[in-house]
Amino acid sequence: MQDKLVKIIDLGKRVHVNLLSYSPNNKYLACASEYEGIIIIKDILGEIKLNLINYSGYITALTISSDSKYILSGDEKGFIIVWDIVNGNQIMMFQGNDDQVNSLACNNSNNLASTSFNDEVNIWEIPSGKLIKTLKPKNHIMSTMGDTDILEDMSYSSDYKYLATLGRYSQRVWDAENNKEIGFIFRQEEPFGSVAFSPDSKNIAFGLQGKVIFYTSDLKHLIKIIDEESNNFIENLFYTPDGEYIIYIPNFSISKNSKGIAIINTLSSEKFYINESGNYLSSIAFSFDSKYLAYTIGDTKGQSQIKILKFTDYV
Repeated sequence: MQDKLVKIIDLGKRVHVNLLSYSPNNKYLACASEYEGIIIIKDILGEIKLNLINYSGYITALTISSDSKYILSGDEKGFIIVWDIVNGNQIMMFQGNDDQVNSLACNNSNNLASTSFNDEVNIWEIPSGKLIKTLKPKNHIMSTMGDTDILEDMSYSSDYKYLATLGRYSQRVWDAENNKEIGFIFRQEEPFGSVAFSPDSKNIAFGLQGKVIFYTSDLKHLIKIIDEESNNFIENLFYTPDGEYIIYIPNFSISKNSKGIAIINTLSSEKFYINESGNYLSSIAFSFDSKYLAYTIGDTKGQSQIKILKFTDYV
């Protein structure tokens, strides 16, 4: 494992990175460090240059624009901030939602989708912050306690025509161009999870409690189910850009029984792990050229690191 690492970036103590995002041009890695702010890493594989953006709010969502010019962050109070990726300057700050921003995703036109503590998706113009439209479900799902659905995660198809969302009570697919819901599956209440479109836009993977479920992109046909050990929640799920693998963090990663980052071959369903037993795994990100996997770890002494390995050597 150690010989496959191409870079280890020490972040010191008490810098708990909870979110990672690669830029589409593969030149930058953005890291959100809870209340410490955002760290911009430049020249990832060369002479590392760190630029810290101080921000007092709790950052709950992070992504990078499709043109690699902007870092986009959302916080616990519903604010979305546009940052210049080169110098870290704040360009725009706007109220994106009434409550916490749960997820952010940017399309190829630099329009930003955001989800919050409801069942709708807002689409924003970047960098102006102008609201373009809101995707609304056909039916509002309520729990037996009267709670509305909460969208936890989302993923664009590779052609950006469709958007998949995972809610506390729902799995949905939206026609993002024509502003309508085109697929729906009711989900028993679960507080965590993750969703990813396959690179060919034909399939969607949902990481739920104890399993990864693969559907056709219209949600009409179940393809297969791969079970996860010990009924763990699945977070940070995504396809590699070539579509050969699914990668995710099982939400037991602080446990002594943790096996690390899970990797599934999408054809054979074979599963193996990047071993980080004994360390706390919080976030992973994959470079757009399919070569490098970055992930953050923290040990029992509070020391934080970002590790980057050459994925093409590992598999």
